[in-house]
Amino acid sequence: MIVIMMIVIMMITIIDRERELAFLEDRYRSGSAELIVVYGRRRVGKTFLLRKFLAGKRGVYFYVSKLGNILQELSEAIGEQLGVHPPLLRSYRDFFEFIAREGRNERIVVVIDEFQRLAEHDPSFLMELQASWDSLLSGTKVFLVLSGSSIGVVERAALSSSSPIFGRRTGQLKVKPFTFA
Repeated sequence: MIVIMMIVIMMITIIDRERELAFLEDRYRSGSAELIVVYGRRRVGKTFLLRKFLAGKRGVYFYVSKLGNILQELSEAIGEQLGVHPPLLRSYRDFFEFIAREGRNERIVVVIDEFQRLAEHDPSFLMELQASWDSLLSGTKVFLVLSGSSIGVVERAALSSSSPIFGRRTGQLKVKPFTFA
């Protein structure tokens, strides 16, 4: 019974997230630099949606699970998922410079899931993203997705007029819970 319910939920997830997936695919096809914010409550299917979107594309999915050595973990994720020698990342600037180089001539998707943990823990992340977007990333083919589930924090960190990245996002997507009515 549990297995059947899980299969039904997975099928609904795929079917009912077509609009959200189409939004991401449409932005991807633009070929321009994109900074997309995806947010919504926990357990509404954001991670599933982003992994499905990333499937078959050149990119990196990074989940901020704990606040250890983020730069080392990012480097390892890049190495594993892009099949390159892991870059030495000493700062967020190094990270953004790396993805700018990778996205200069070819589309690359970078998903940072639960980014609000990083933004809360280290405000320099968003300030460096702002500077890097303006000077490096906006002229590339980088498709950067910041995803989060703490709605209030995401709205303050990425969507409010006081956010360091205000005016830089090219799209946002609020993923809402399923309705079965």
